[in-house]
Amino acid sequence: MPQPNVYWFYNQGTNDVAKTAGPAEDANFKLITAGASGHLFAPTGQAATDGDPANTRDNIVVPDSGSVEVDETYIDNGSTIEQVPLAGTNQGKQSGGATRYPFCVHFDGPTSGPVYLECWDNSNHNTINSKALGSGTPDNSFIKGIATTGAGPINPDWVAGGEAKSLAGSADANRLILSATPLTGPTELYFNLAIRVPAGAGPFNANPVFALRFDWI
Repeated sequence: MPQPNVYWFYNQGTNDVAKTAGPAEDANFKLITAGASGHLFAPTGQAATDGDPANTRDNIVVPDSGSVEVDETYIDNGSTIEQVPLAGTNQGKQSGGATRYPFCVHFDGPTSGPVYLECWDNSNHNTINSKALGSGTPDNSFIKGIATTGAGPINPDWVAGGEAKSLAGSADANRLILSATPLTGPTELYFNLAIRVPAGAGPFNANPVFALRFDWI
């Protein structure tokens, strides 16, 4: 079984619809370049605007109690930042909520095992010590995710509703199971992401790495 090619996409619009099958972009979904020189996942405050120059970011206000969702979600392509308006929950300041199709990964062939989305400190996939990933406690990760291929979230605030996983490392409790069974051929898999910053987080700077884990023997 050859290794399948994998294509990552984000939904640039407000149409909560599935991607056209296959590895090409469509009217809603744009390609994300993966790897060390690829695009960046860029949650930021609401002063940022779709199409602003690369590296544009805005601060958020960390609350005195509870947590706050980072306002908006962008993909930094090295030239501009492009918004993913359907990302996150209804606690952000864009069009998130019980949305099913903000992010997609397309596999162009089968796998021999399940498909997982994980978060790590680095591309060696060996530590989860950064503050954003819970300082070594995966359940405290700021990065929340939900797999949505089979169905969308039940709750518009799917984090508070208990549907989310806190992403950090490779334990099943803290990674997204995008497909619990091997893929038999070309497939689109979907998920949503939100960033929740807890009270007392203080200043932080982190560049976590998203990784897909699968077998293709």
